[in-house]
Amino acid sequence: MKKRMDLIIVMLGFSGLLGCGTNAPSQNALPTGTVLGWNNHLYKVVHSVTQRDVGKEIGTISYHGKVSGLFTVFELPGSKRYKSIVFESPTKQYDQANIVETRQILPPMNYFGV
Repeated sequence: MKKRMDLIIVMLGFSGLLGCGTNAPSQNALPTGTVLGWNNHLYKVVHSVTQRDVGKEIGTISYHGKVSGLFTVFELPGSKRYKSIVFESPTKQYDQANIVETRQILPPMNYFGV
């Protein structure tokens, strides 16, 4: 039972429902410079944005779905040099990220033939 409660508390912490003793969600955004992997590309967080800025300042977005259950991903039309995406965290924080490089992120090697 204790393990189950610990897991619930951890999940609430990830979802932003635990906020320093208040009933408000935590306002922690992803740190600038965080590198995230999605769709075989690495993206680096540029800065935080708000929901009202998504369509206005950054561009038209299209919904892409969840990344590891933690982020909702929106793809932005990018230039030929790079592509941008916006991450929406469970705490409703929005972060713009630009592509870091185009190399593929390979899946883990299966050394045991299982």
